[in-house]
Amino acid sequence: MAAVPPTDRPAGDDTLAQPDGYSFDQCIAEFFAKTSVTRPNCDARAKELVGGDVVPFDIQSTCSYAVYAGPKLEYIVQFRLKPVRLKVENAVLAKEVYGSLAPDVSFYEELGSEVDGKETIFPVVMTRAPGRTHLLVHGPPWNTQQRFDQRENLLTDMARFFALSWRQPATIEEGHRTSLRQTYLRELRILLTSLPERFHVLVQHCIDSMDAIFSLPMVFLNPDLRSGNLMVDEMSCHLTGVATGLRLGLPPSA
Repeated sequence: MAAVPPTDRPAGDDTLAQPDGYSFDQCIAEFFAKTSVTRPNCDARAKELVGGDVVPFDIQSTCSYAVYAGPKLEYIVQFRLKPVRLKVENAVLAKEVYGSLAPDVSFYEELGSEVDGKETIFPVVMTRAPGRTHLLVHGPPWNTQQRFDQRENLLTDMARFFALSWRQPATIEEGHRTSLRQTYLRELRILLTSLPERFHVLVQHCIDSMDAIFSLPMVFLNPDLRSGNLMVDEMSCHLTGVATGLRLGLPPSA
């Protein structure tokens, strides 16, 4: 299991500034308007699964409801709508590829019922990585030796993170490869008609190279490696985990 957050600081204190125009209450209301399950139902279920207190994420989605829970808030419990529920095989593969950098994920039976246009929701429990988000750790002063060392540590660890995928190509169904290729071509053709003419040569080169690209091995990658999704050691800035192992895909290793 992943290590728990330091006990000398509340586990849920990595508060991110809410984006302009964002409304916590509105996101919560929109999510629960889509399901027959209530927010108290979800909070109670989170306590049943891991115990302790329940602290909601500061920023919520309209497709899921997520909380920190557990005696030391060492778990993330997420409730996702059926159309965006997590795939067991992705969680298993992420753990195989990334080891301790990926969370342990447990899946539980769906909640609610599909009545009056409402959707069911699917709970999952994930261990929290130790450390804090890079977004909160890395800041001025920028030019100290400590900052230089921290950046070098993180860049080295990120290179190793990518290498873990590249060294373990995945075996996938041909149908997924074909679907992914069609998606890339469709999006590139949209760019070809939408971008200024000076970009057309580059976009067309990508389209013409699609066969070569898809001859490469398919690997497990995370497309959302923003600073707020990287968990790092607060002092050294070594990578301790990736907070968004939930949107992983299988693109070519180009």
